[in-house]
Amino acid sequence: MKKLLAILLLCAGVTGYGQYNLTIEQSTPVAAAGTVYRFYVEANDPTDKISAVFGNDQLPLVFSTPDGIYNNPFNSAWNASGLSAGLLAFFPELADDSYATIGLSQPAAEVPGAEDPSLVQDTSLSPTVSGYFQAGGTELNVNTLTGASWYVLTAAANALPDSDGRWLVAQITTAGGISGSLNAQIFPLGVGADQIQQSWDFSGSGWGGPCGADLPPPLGGCMDNSACNYNECATWPDGSCLYLNLFGNCVETCLADINNNGICDVNEPLGCTYPLAINYDEVATEDDGSCIFQPCGAGTSWDEQLQECVIDNPSDVDFDGCVGLSDFLVHLAAYGSGCQDAEGEYLCGSPLNYYGYDYSTVVLGEACWFAENLRTTSYRTGAPIPDMLDNASWATTSTGAISIYGEGLSPCEDQSPNGPSCDMDWSMEEFGILYNWHAVADPQGLCPTGWRVPTDDDWKALEMSLGMSQESADDFGWRGTNEGAKLKAIDGWQLEGQGTNESGFDARPGGFRFGSGEFFDAGASANFWSSSQVGSSAWLRSLGAENDQVFRQGNTQQLGLSVRCIKDTE
Repeated sequence: MKKLLAILLLCAGVTGYGQYNLTIEQSTPVAAAGTVYRFYVEANDPTDKISAVFGNDQLPLVFSTPDGIYNNPFNSAWNASGLSAGLLAFFPELADDSYATIGLSQPAAEVPGAEDPSLVQDTSLSPTVSGYFQAGGTELNVNTLTGASWYVLTAAANALPDSDGRWLVAQITTAGGISGSLNAQIFPLGVGADQIQQSWDFSGSGWGGPCGADLPPPLGGCMDNSACNYNECATWPDGSCLYLNLFGNCVETCLADINNNGICDVNEPLGCTYPLAINYDEVATEDDGSCIFQPCGAGTSWDEQLQECVIDNPSDVDFDGCVGLSDFLVHLAAYGSGCQDAEGEYLCGSPLNYYGYDYSTVVLGEACWFAENLRTTSYRTGAPIPDMLDNASWATTSTGAISIYGEGLSPCEDQSPNGPSCDMDWSMEEFGILYNWHAVADPQGLCPTGWRVPTDDDWKALEMSLGMSQESADDFGWRGTNEGAKLKAIDGWQLEGQGTNESGFDARPGGFRFGSGEFFDAGASANFWSSSQVGSSAWLRSLGAENDQVFRQGNTQQLGLSVRCIKDTE
């Protein structure tokens, strides 16, 4: 046992990676007394892997719960392997059970590619880790030379962070206080040779690590480290940065932050920041408009004056270099669609033809929105968007990419009551295409000329036009009352989660592709990108089968989500 622990818990010898934080979330139990505490380790990158949670004589692992922890007899294991969905349906109080884990709140058999965590422990501990989690312990103190560890092999799917960019490592339900220390071994970017060990002291809920024990995420603040009020714990820029004036006082505001990333433009290296460009500058953080996108896609060429790829012949629909019969048939099929009104402007509500497909549109607030998900496989310039990426490529690409739910390259979950969502032909017809955020941000453009991917503020305006308050719109998580129901389609949702579609937005539950590659939640959720960045993440909106509200959060740019296009009506 000592040899195995020595292999798992090598001394840390690598620096230079970002701080990994501990988050402790609390909620009300289903049936037990007290509070449910869920312990999450926050990843820095979707390819990071967690190896183990451990304790020894150098780095003790401590859970102090003086009033004891709740254990349900239906789960006889120290981990979550006894919390199957079938049992939870009949015994909902099982959800309150206390357990140790690596990324799982259910048996590994219910999660493609996952493995239940294993446990090694010094049997002289009193209690042992297994004893603490199986017998309602009051104090776990792993402080011996041999110590203890629960772990997974790096090939397991749950070694990677979840869609929120974190790992669940323990759940404890107790009627009293909770405090202690926790240690984890992490492989940055999945590289075992670069392993680091991180330790946190905790008390109650909130952030661990350098940001204090009681700081609730997410946190707005100044994210420019050149500012005199820089906040290393901030997760999104709130425009509060201040700089020294000529007299050395911290009062000067930045008046030039065009990209709204919280860093004053004068302090940002200028250059081309788009990886697809031939003159991409990896050092630059502020784009100066110098990007050159050559070579252009088929049927397009580079315009030096406009500094972008343009279509050689607008009538060459299939970009084969000539205007032939196939182009004529496409134009004939689109004849009369998207016509202008008497004042020469597009009349919202009319079909909008883009790359041979007619999109339904609807007026919402002061904007015209696509009433169905985007499905183009090319940028506005005609350049094709890379597709059919395997899991490893999808997880690591820093350029635009697309995916069709269930395209057969990775595990696929199907919850759709309308049809086989893991069949890519069916899901393409029903849900359109999933895009990573790099495709959304690409300057070649996803939407037709004059249209754009909605910003975070555009989404807020839509939500408020449906009745959401400004305060709720600016908040995080599930917000508002029934705005989600007004956006959801009247069919296609599991658990009778359909909406009223009062808005005409017709949101269909197309699920998403994890940053690690798996397809998940078709039939259960609809997820849409905004074009607004927040730190290294991006704002998104989600609708759920079990909720009539709208969910707002910042998440990893590697996710594959649906896209809607928008243009102003005034």
